[in-house]
Amino acid sequence: MARTKREVKDSYNDLGGRLYDLRYEEEQRRKYETMLAEVEVNEREIILDDGCGTGLLFEYIDATIIGLDVSSGLLSIALSRIQKVLDR
Repeated sequence: MARTKREVKDSYNDLGGRLYDLRYEEEQRRKYETMLAEVEVNEREIILDDGCGTGLLFEYIDATIIGLDVSSGLLSIALSRIQKVLDR
């Protein structure tokens, strides 16, 4: 049975950022490291992270990143992560 967008959004909102990172962080970091070993990102570029989750990619790229996600709960974690990166 196909899940509706609302059901997917609610599922990720219920999961919460901390649990999302526990479940997916290691896998996502491996993907980012593999991708960035093959692709050079210029700091003047704009990167779209569609399905950004908690914004783990923001820690890897020194460029403008636009993060999209269906989950407002995960986006709020991503916003906090962006602020930490900017404060460095």
